[in-house]
Amino acid sequence: SLSFLLPDVLTMLQSCMHHSSEAVARIGIEAFKQLVLLVGNRCSEDMWRRIGQTVLKLFNESMPVELNSRVDASSKVLPFQASKVVTQCVVQLLLIDVVREVVNQRFQHIPLPAVKLFLDALQRSFEFAAKFNQQIELRRSLKRLGFMAEMTHLPGLLKQEREGVSCYVEVLVQLQKDVREQNESLKQESASRLIQICTRLLETCATKEALLARLEENRSSGQSQQQAGQADSLEDVELEREVLGLRPIICNVVLKNLGELPAPRFKGFAQQLFPALSDLIVVEAMDIRVAVRSVFKQQYACLLDSAFVPPSRQEPS
Repeated sequence: SLSFLLPDVLTMLQSCMHHSSEAVARIGIEAFKQLVLLVGNRCSEDMWRRIGQTVLKLFNESMPVELNSRVDASSKVLPFQASKVVTQCVVQLLLIDVVREVVNQRFQHIPLPAVKLFLDALQRSFEFAAKFNQQIELRRSLKRLGFMAEMTHLPGLLKQEREGVSCYVEVLVQLQKDVREQNESLKQESASRLIQICTRLLETCATKEALLARLEENRSSGQSQQQAGQADSLEDVELEREVLGLRPIICNVVLKNLGELPAPRFKGFAQQLFPALSDLIVVEAMDIRVAVRSVFKQQYACLLDSAFVPPSRQEPS
């Protein structure tokens, strides 16, 4: 077994993963992933704890926090080294891929406390990205100063947000399907996390789809006649990019996994999810409506003979 080498090798690989060169960082992360996959089925609980702590540390230390540096109209140069920040963005995506592959291939060997560390790391990553993506003016200023100026759209972390939250949901669903005996507090925490993120994503999707539908209606009805011949605003372009990126997550990750949850597990979520799922019935995107219909047929139909009562909504006064 090579597992006894793990602590020393992890220390060595971390120096590669923190390198300012993207090529070196990629090599270090790939080596780290292959090592964990190789020895993962023979690691002790303590070794997995070290791996989880290393992953969390790598996510935190490679977070492109300098993107949030203060920029105003008088700024003439970027307040950070562009190549360094770009490498950090790449590292975040590579680390998400590491967690996804390790969990997919070694889940039954990973102690649940280590899984929790992976979840903490993923949540930190996609929440940072989501917060940055909402700062349109900051992103506009960074583009004006030359950051990723070759792109036709604003610099952003949409892929980090999408990949991070997708992996997060997938891991939480695996925990719900796990047949191992779980600590009750950890079991409740993972269930709470799953319901919170699914509800948040479904509600965000319904809101964004409604905004996009309104935008397209305004275009077709000619309400923007005064802007005829002008390109859409950056906010409108970003809205369309967000919606197009969110749809596959809703259909292929959230709704697909909710539909495949064991019925007893889903029953505990059914009432809280019902309002958000109902709002998606009226969106324009056919693929989302079909996926919602599937969840209702697979899960809610099984509850019709039970005591399930859809929550009532308070109509706005």
